[in-house]
Amino acid sequence: MSAGVFPGTLEEQGNGNLWEGDFHPTMIALARLLEPVSIAIKDTHPGRAYATKEFEWAGQRTWGVSTESSDRRTVYLHILRPPSARILTLGPTEDGTELDIATARLVKGGASVPMRKNDSGYEIALPHGAEWDAVNTVIAVRRR
Repeated sequence: MSAGVFPGTLEEQGNGNLWEGDFHPTMIALARLLEPVSIAIKDTHPGRAYATKEFEWAGQRTWGVSTESSDRRTVYLHILRPPSARILTLGPTEDGTELDIATARLVKGGASVPMRKNDSGYEIALPHGAEWDAVNTVIAVRRR
């Protein structure tokens, strides 16, 4: 997203607002939406465990994207396109690392997430009482 302040002066803007249109309140609303999962967005790196391919965008992914903590020890799975069921199936990590399934938890709220490794990758189940978030369900899991 390309965004910035209106290239003008306070005198040119009758309301004293240098932001274009509703940009400022829109960004405040976006920040409020992202705050509960900000640890998985701020000071992170693009995911290596489940990498976005060159020229690929989130809408092309079957489930979402991953980011990683700055020390690369925690993988954040951003479920942007949740399955219709309560279980999400992921393939093995693309970088060959193993995920510590015992550490899987929801970033928003911290509930433990049932995760299982099998021959084709991983299965992640929503904890009892949880629902897929309409914006972004984020699951944190440590690398072994």
